[in-house]
Amino acid sequence: MNHKIPSLFFALPAVFIVVGGCFTAWHIRGFVSAYLASSWPSVPGIIQSCEVTEPQGQRVLVYEVIVTYQYEVGGQKLTGNRIHPTYPAYTADANYDSHSDLARRLCPGTSVRVFYSPSDPSRSYLATGFVSASLLPVVGGLIFLGGGVGFGLLFWLMNFASHDYARLIK
Repeated sequence: MNHKIPSLFFALPAVFIVVGGCFTAWHIRGFVSAYLASSWPSVPGIIQSCEVTEPQGQRVLVYEVIVTYQYEVGGQKLTGNRIHPTYPAYTADANYDSHSDLARRLCPGTSVRVFYSPSDPSRSYLATGFVSASLLPVVGGLIFLGGGVGFGLLFWLMNFASHDYARLIK
């Protein structure tokens, strides 16, 4: 009697692989952006406003620092609001202390260095480089991806691997 796993069961590992792979790739993109931005030119800027917010309608407390800063490139006054390529999507969390420390560092009137894209000066960040907390979603995506590969391999072996022990007996 031959019991095979229905082909529909292979869809579950495929979903894990696609979601985990896309999630991982999306978040690695932030690391690449942070690396590339570290070689961008920089100019002085001034913090206009800064606050720690708690998005409404969520079950868990997730804090985020909302900042606005002004800087000038080639005689053109520009306004920015991005802190780092991986912030807040990668590090918005329930750690109020880290966000309030960041907000204190970015109080209105503070002078900061603004990194801007040479090809699009309106694209800017206050910080570049690696932040270890931004690895969390990458690790989560890799776990999802690995789980999909593992279950896919398990289902494949259950369906298509040789179960013929009789041929081994001489």
